[in-house]
Amino acid sequence: MKVTLKTICLSVVLVVAVLFPLEALAGEDFESWRKNFRETALDQGISETVLDRYLSEIRFDPVVIERLDSQAEFTMPFEEYKSRFVNEEMIGQGIERYDQMADTLVEIYNEFGVHPTYLLAIWGVESRFGGYESEFEIVPSLATLAYAHPRSSDFFKRELLTLFELYEELGFSLEGRPSSWAGAMGQPQFLPSSYQHYAVDFTATGWADIWGCETDILASVANYLSEHGWQTGEGCGKFIEPDEEVSDQKRVVPLGEAGEIRYAATSNFDAIFSYNRANNYVVTVCRLAEEIREKLNDK
Repeated sequence: MKVTLKTICLSVVLVVAVLFPLEALAGEDFESWRKNFRETALDQGISETVLDRYLSEIRFDPVVIERLDSQAEFTMPFEEYKSRFVNEEMIGQGIERYDQMADTLVEIYNEFGVHPTYLLAIWGVESRFGGYESEFEIVPSLATLAYAHPRSSDFFKRELLTLFELYEELGFSLEGRPSSWAGAMGQPQFLPSSYQHYAVDFTATGWADIWGCETDILASVANYLSEHGWQTGEGCGKFIEPDEEVSDQKRVVPLGEAGEIRYAATSNFDAIFSYNRANNYVVTVCRLAEEIREKLNDK
């Protein structure tokens, strides 16, 4: 039997379903978890007012757990995944956005050294240039994962604590703030810790609005990549033939179910990989960026 990442993900979900039936997860154990979390949060300086407002009515969301096996960048074949984003519609939208924001993108490039087309590509893949909005809410998503994620519950517990710390620090309302099922926020899909460390108030309004301010969105992505080792003037890699030797690239990344597609990756590949740890995602972002750049150069 061939063991693939998709098989592993599905197996994990099945094990979770057996060991932690969704009905049981939603019962008294979740109430106990919430009480324990509340004590931890109080010890870390989160106010009772904030916890009463945002935690007391939170319910376990089984749909969040069900999404654990449906991350397209891991479960979908590479070519199929890539075609969802590297197509004429997305390339055209990227060019349109560039034309609308050229001066701002140049300003961001001068500050952080990340070429505009890579910022546009990440924005496009994460939220279709702001055209897609998740149906999940951040506090219930993070609370559910902090309680029931089979491998990373402690990680999501820290993210939920960070979210409340951000509220205490910035004071912006968490209501109506959509997130992914995994608690990633806004159009660039930042987890709370990423927001805390890398979000940029480029418009100097008092806080980094990654939900509605396109300038802050793109500057925040640029800052993230810059802080993760982005090299100005360097691409992120190229496709190579099966027997082609690699001398000037960092490593060869296999793609496709059998690794039949080979991609020679630079250090900028790693910077994007830190943003989303899926090879399908990184190469798709790189290809979309390159297609947008080529079309812009042809204009």
